[in-house]
Amino acid sequence: MRNLSWREETISLLSYSIGHPSPFPEWRRKQPFSTYPYPMLDDLGNQQPEIRSYHTVVVENGKLRLVILPELGGKLHSIQDLETGTQFLYTNPVVRYGLVALRGAWLSGGIEWSCPIGHHVNTVSKVWWNVLEAPAGPHKAAGITVQVGATDLHSGIQWAVGMTLRSMEYRVITSISILNTTPYPYPVMFWSNAAFPASPGFEFICTAKQVRTSGGAVAGEPPGTLLNFPHHNGLAISFWKNIDHAADLFAVNPGNDWFGGYDHNRDFGILNLADRRKSPGQKLWTWGVGDDGRIWEDLLTDGAGPYVELQRGSVVDQSTFHLMPPGGVKRWNEVWLPFSGIGRPVQATEFHVTGESGNVQSAPQNNRPVITRKSYSSKPADEPLLNPIASSDISPARPITIQARLKSLMKEGQLDQAERACRNAIDQGSRSVIPYVTLAWLVGCKGDYQSMNRLAEEAIGISNKNDLARYLRCLSLPRIPDDAEALIRSCRYGIALRINRASPAQRPYETREDMGWILKRTPDHPIARLIIAVTSRIEGDQARALDHLNRLEKTGLYGLFIAIERRFLISKTLTSGLIMRMDRSPVELYSIAQTYLALGLIEEAGILMQWLAERGGGQEAQYWASRITGNLFQQFPANSDLHLFPLNVDPINYDDNMSGHDQSPQYRYCELYRKGVLAYNRGRPLEAVRQWEIAINQGATDAFISRNLAWAYWHDMKFPAGGDQEMTEAMPKPRNQYHEAAQHIMYAIALMPLEYRLYLEQDDLWREMGCTPIERLQAFQFASDAVLCHWQIRARMVEILVDAGEFDRAIEMLNSGRYLPWEGERKMRLHYLLAHAERGRSRLKSSDIPGAINDFEALIEYPKNLGIGRPAPPYRNEALEHWYAGIAAWLKCDSDLAAERWRTSLIHWATHHWSLQSPNFEIAFEHFMNHLSHDERFSQIAGGYEALIGHNLDQAAERFLEAAENCHVSIWLD
Repeated sequence: MRNLSWREETISLLSYSIGHPSPFPEWRRKQPFSTYPYPMLDDLGNQQPEIRSYHTVVVENGKLRLVILPELGGKLHSIQDLETGTQFLYTNPVVRYGLVALRGAWLSGGIEWSCPIGHHVNTVSKVWWNVLEAPAGPHKAAGITVQVGATDLHSGIQWAVGMTLRSMEYRVITSISILNTTPYPYPVMFWSNAAFPASPGFEFICTAKQVRTSGGAVAGEPPGTLLNFPHHNGLAISFWKNIDHAADLFAVNPGNDWFGGYDHNRDFGILNLADRRKSPGQKLWTWGVGDDGRIWEDLLTDGAGPYVELQRGSVVDQSTFHLMPPGGVKRWNEVWLPFSGIGRPVQATEFHVTGESGNVQSAPQNNRPVITRKSYSSKPADEPLLNPIASSDISPARPITIQARLKSLMKEGQLDQAERACRNAIDQGSRSVIPYVTLAWLVGCKGDYQSMNRLAEEAIGISNKNDLARYLRCLSLPRIPDDAEALIRSCRYGIALRINRASPAQRPYETREDMGWILKRTPDHPIARLIIAVTSRIEGDQARALDHLNRLEKTGLYGLFIAIERRFLISKTLTSGLIMRMDRSPVELYSIAQTYLALGLIEEAGILMQWLAERGGGQEAQYWASRITGNLFQQFPANSDLHLFPLNVDPINYDDNMSGHDQSPQYRYCELYRKGVLAYNRGRPLEAVRQWEIAINQGATDAFISRNLAWAYWHDMKFPAGGDQEMTEAMPKPRNQYHEAAQHIMYAIALMPLEYRLYLEQDDLWREMGCTPIERLQAFQFASDAVLCHWQIRARMVEILVDAGEFDRAIEMLNSGRYLPWEGERKMRLHYLLAHAERGRSRLKSSDIPGAINDFEALIEYPKNLGIGRPAPPYRNEALEHWYAGIAAWLKCDSDLAAERWRTSLIHWATHHWSLQSPNFEIAFEHFMNHLSHDERFSQIAGGYEALIGHNLDQAAERFLEAAENCHVSIWLD
């Protein structure tokens, strides 16, 4: 393959480390944003950077060089022109984490692959990777594809991205595949997130006539506004320099399949091209050019400068999901077209970019005939199709409305409401199959297989051809029925059908004829291919098994599973080559072991977990290895804590695969802990509490169980209507669930005194209990210095000190540490304002004029250590800050500066309270004065502004000083 090569290398980057992951399950986030069973990575800020080496996969084709980082989410780190050295992406030279992603830690730069949601759980974690080499064909150059991917252990969604370079072509092809491996529907989105260096000359290239904002003001318009593009109200919003605030622009019905970015000053850019019927989302994201956006350069890099994000999505925006059906698969290709020296792009195909000067940059440069292809269809992109099982209005005469309502509830994770909607629809005589199959799935998740079977049978009675109803009926039975049609159809939905190794001929779905029938119905379906390959291996047909594995490998899905199956075709022993592949993503072995368990292949699952346990795969691997192989805790550390995050796997009878139960006390505590966590995560808090209380009553002294009990009593032990009546009556109802929660969290802290997260949860609880700030402060008095110096603890103590009126201590802590806000968070700024304003008022009353001046002037400052920059107007109401700053100027006898700041304050008040739509300031001010006069607390402020408009600065100052002395600041801050 001429000029085509790949190699493995290492890259050394200055890296800021992440602190220890949270040892506690994260239950604040609900579907589809839940992170369980992944621990939160939110401990940032206390570590010093150091040089660290990262494994990379490098591909070259004579024109371009790609650098891929499998250890950091599989992101495409750089696309470089081999001749000129031009980097077409923003390549961050440091690894510096910010609190942006679902689990917290996130990195800027390169192209990030986000699935099943933006900034997903694997975005900074090691993912599986593989390399495929393809020879040249009649109309295709030779190519090398680097595949990366992962299985989300929470949702069971598997994604894979193949990055392909073909010989001497000036383009990168990415092939995206998404598969729902479970028997349940799940909301999914996929976004390719490319970082591009921002500069005053950067322009967002998009053929849409309108864009919709989300999460930020653009051109003075509030978030959610539909804006004309590329110009709105005379402002060129396609240019980065004209967007003041952090914002995203989603293209509305783009006219072409291509979009991207172009730097006019440096004459280079990159375009993305894909069929917008399959991938309709086109988006620009920017932090904005205001100080509050540019401060993220300091939070995410060390001097690499600003960037923008060019994002391509499988849905129209990031509030929309596809609801992937069980076993659903979605595939499409995207082409990334770097270009330079041709001017602003005006047209693109998958091989060419045409500039406004007429110059054309061609992708193929391999001396073969150029095949000119048109751009993809120019028809408007369709809205994403959603599976009918997830949506709900209850009128039986309107099944479409039932579908839409259930869809909405399921997407939002409101499963209890969805269950009630289904029951209401059925009670009212609905003849739509949708509420029956949805309710069957919901009750099956709770383990009520009898009701699941009854509802599935009723659904089949309504529609005998409904595949999903037949599939759910199969799941509800203790054994697989001899119903060939139902079994064959069920292969479309997921792996829940056990393989009988002893007598495969008795299973009709294992015959070659049935497998062929499945592939005719769903050509190249990954799950069907996988089942055929595994059953062929068991039947001894190695050639057939290998053929299907080779075909499956091209999709990028089940990558590590394929490597393991190829080895199992020869022997059940692990070779060094296979071990190297398994080292690429040990976490992926959990999902593979669960796949083997779902197929009933216990031996294969045990081999994988035993290997992972021996390689330091953590207690979860040790637990599964010992349990699968039947010698529980023989290799499990005797002094092990119970920090186990049981996987959120298919709950259907997986315990039937296990044997050899060790009845030691530690085993019983571990099992009770795990059962409780699984039950809680599946929405059954009463059952979870029962398991954990049994462990405590039997003598377990464990911080994790105590913390979980505190959480459950605090959030869930209110016994809502519609709960499990039998279990509710069996549980002792606490007279005060907060008291129970407080006792458990205090006990957890006593057992783990260095875990700062426990102190934060305890303070959340005490605040909800109505404890005073002084009482809340006392909770920290016995904490160690290691806990007290943590920035999140310091941030919480600042909040409490401000509430307690101890402004000197609060300001001292604000000035002496570095704080790292989550994206969009402004709490530290609010604490800063309250502390300085209240202390300044106190100093003013006590005639400490210099001190009051210092505090009032500090209000308009934005200390860098707080991680929050000054927003550009009119996005943020800074009326109060400028009002106090005007008082400070007046006290310093600078009447001109005082008048300027008070007028600025007045403009902020009028703009934000009355949304100035016209330049008629007098009318706006009249409305503003009427607003203030309705509340006597603001009478002095109103009088001051009235005097200011009349150019009577002395009277305005007198009114404002009276207001500062008499009014409580916190009633104005929002």
